[in-house]
Amino acid sequence: TKNTAYAAAVAYAVFFVVLELGAFAAVVALRPADADGGTLDDLRGAARRHPWVGAGFALALIGLAGLPPGLAGLFAKVTVVRALLDGGAGWLALVVALNAVIGLAYYLRLAATLYAAPGPVEVGVRPARVVAAALAVATALAVVVGFAPQLVLDLAAR
Repeated sequence: TKNTAYAAAVAYAVFFVVLELGAFAAVVALRPADADGGTLDDLRGAARRHPWVGAGFALALIGLAGLPPGLAGLFAKVTVVRALLDGGAGWLALVVALNAVIGLAYYLRLAATLYAAPGPVEVGVRPARVVAAALAVATALAVVVGFAPQLVLDLAAR
């Protein structure tokens, strides 16, 4: 129905905004203050140097990939695909599923890089308090919606 599709779209947006906020906060927390985002190789071993930041980043990436414990991402994808199929847009559901597989490969590669053996250059960075707070809030919200995604869907359906 139209209401279900609307609720699915809102829930999807909420889930992914929370997860993206966590991922971007982690990238900012892991880079030197005077640098840009850097490269993926700059993140090699970052979770070993900064375990809490790395864990928040990995949780966001896993959630974006739609894997447990980041069930909000999976829930959002399934809800949107179901709404597309119910609405007769099977071709679009296929595009969403294909993009999910491509995203899965990218997110898991990045999460593995965080825990890989550190590269030759190790940057010692202490995240700014506001960045650490944003990461903590996003991670806490990701955990809540990861274990109780129905809360967001119920609010969106109202």
